[in-house]
Amino acid sequence: MFMKKKLLIGVFVFLVTAGAAFLFLHSSKEAAEEKDVVLAYVDEEPIYVNEWKLIYHRMRTIHRLEKTEEEIQQLALEEAVRIKVQQIEAKKHGIIKAFSYKNFKKQLEEENQRREKALKNGEKVYGPVSFDESAFYDYTLSNTVIKLKEALAGDTFVPTAEELKKLYESKKQRYKKSDTIKVSHIEISFINNQNDVDEKLKEDARNKINEVKKRLNQGESFAKLAKEYNESKQVEEFVMDESTARQDANVRAAIKEKAENLKPGTYSEIFEFNGAYNMIKTIEKKSAGYYTLDEVKVEIKARYIDEKYEAYMDEKVHAASVKIEKDVVAKLKE
Repeated sequence: MFMKKKLLIGVFVFLVTAGAAFLFLHSSKEAAEEKDVVLAYVDEEPIYVNEWKLIYHRMRTIHRLEKTEEEIQQLALEEAVRIKVQQIEAKKHGIIKAFSYKNFKKQLEEENQRREKALKNGEKVYGPVSFDESAFYDYTLSNTVIKLKEALAGDTFVPTAEELKKLYESKKQRYKKSDTIKVSHIEISFINNQNDVDEKLKEDARNKINEVKKRLNQGESFAKLAKEYNESKQVEEFVMDESTARQDANVRAAIKEKAENLKPGTYSEIFEFNGAYNMIKTIEKKSAGYYTLDEVKVEIKARYIDEKYEAYMDEKVHAASVKIEKDVVAKLKE
């Protein structure tokens, strides 16, 4: 008898609370490792006990601190059903053959042998030198999903110009270019000649930066104080814009964050960054606008396909018929 996913999960949780959790995870080698023992069927395609185990262990690693064992097992089953639905769709498109745990183990062994041989021959090997079962399961699933998305993008997920424009507008803030910001900088370091934090220097630097802030509040100019307190005795100014965005994010992250939140002509509070006490003043700020739809069309189309794919799979999962193999649970109890 087949039933919808929600009913299956209710049955599965009942079985788990009756002791199946221990039995699934500690079944005999003969029953659960040597054979392709089926835990459930999704539209008559099997979910194997060992396949479920791989998903369960991943879910447990992710959720063990915030979810109960019962909740983790339920999540693992939900994920197993969703994966099986994707495998069924991939099979329909000729991307994979029917999944069996025995064949999966064989493919894993062959792939690891191939990688070992390639390394011995001095060939490039991308990714790990050797896969374990969990990593190889994720790796093969990821490749399957990529190919399935490509197949569906060719005949099912074909966006109109209006749909792409609508999606672009809804995500437009993601495509905002970095503002052009001109900044003046005061930096008082507490790093010694051995490139270590020096507590005495740090105390002196803290006193100096507090003096800077006090004098700024009293109306002295930032440029004057920069010449007095910067090690270079110069007004340190630089521009951050779209062309320097990557460097700014890596090297000047704290400065960039402060500058983005300052109005032109205003200065920051004291902040510690890069082995120094710092203050900045935003001199100029200009909006650089947004990347146009044409400039980001490839990414927008990829987002469209991702969203359509998830919605499509939600529908397929909801419509799937699922059957739990109670006899398997009963045998595992023996």
